[in-house]
Amino acid sequence: MLTLKGGAPFQLAKAVSQRAQQVTSRQLSAEDSPEITLYAFDGGEGVSEAHYAGETLYFGLAGAPVIRLGASEDVLDPGDAFVVPRDAKHSLGSNAPFQLLQVTLTAGDDHSQTRHLIKGHAVNLAEAMDWAEGEVTSMTICQCPEISLTTFALAEGTRIGAHKSSGDALVMVLEGTAEITVGEETYQVKAGESLVMPAEIPHALKASEAFKMFLLVAF
Repeated sequence: MLTLKGGAPFQLAKAVSQRAQQVTSRQLSAEDSPEITLYAFDGGEGVSEAHYAGETLYFGLAGAPVIRLGASEDVLDPGDAFVVPRDAKHSLGSNAPFQLLQVTLTAGDDHSQTRHLIKGHAVNLAEAMDWAEGEVTSMTICQCPEISLTTFALAEGTRIGAHKSSGDALVMVLEGTAEITVGEETYQVKAGESLVMPAEIPHALKASEAFKMFLLVAF
């Protein structure tokens, strides 16, 4: 489950404090596994070297940090995702402030826990899939017992009907606008905004225009 509460749309990057000459983090997962954490780095700050037992996905929220993995360097722009293989040493940092979301998966028996993203390379999630007129399209990045990561593209006027989930869902809007109904409340969400849909509460979505989102569900 997530530590974020449901309610009106908000900017995820602003859910963690930006502090001069410091690194700030906010744990979003109520359990230790998987670890879902928001980070805010001031300019000049970073992580010199890290490696985790499970695969790690970074999602850019603001700024443009450089991720170094082996001999390669990638810039993580807002809306980009970057998957680091398990146990792979990497570093990140920037001369300017930046914010990101980090999801570290539980180490499992499978060699790979994520799909459809090339590991070790920044991928813009909005550009990774296209709309199709009259259709709803999805791409699963991870489907594990503790977490689900999926991108969606909805053509204007299409919808996802009312349903419940056994996990808390965090919507991160990549492009466009949509109406999301959670229980008895309906919210208009747009690119750059996020929304939490609590577990076991019916929710539905209708695309006001062509719409893309990154959906994280923590069980």
